Amino acid sequence: MTGCGNGTAGRDGNSGIPTEASASSSEHALPSSRSMVETTATLLVNWEALSEEGAWITTHIAFPMSSGLSIVEVASLLGETKAWVTGRLEELQAELVRLAEPSA
Repeated sequence: MTGCGNGTAGRDGNSGIPTEASASSSEHALPSSRSMVETTATLLVNWEALSEEGAWITTHIAFPMSSGLSIVEVASLLGETKAWVTGRLEELQAELVRLAEPSA
């Protein structure tokens, strides 16, 4: 999960995946046969509206994983199973998508 930066868009780290600003330039544009897929990484979320559970998942699961811990390592640290951690991440994803909707 990335979220820190200077507000400019370009390539997503070393992945080589064009982000919103670079995808519009002809130099980095995707072929027209490909469709763009919206992910939680491209959503604008009202973080202050995040539920207490969503905040807990973000702090205890998502942030450690974004720092390099694997899902198995996070599960072990929390004394939970990989499936449990995956479920919490799915809950967080659903909440982030809901919060990013115009009616949220």
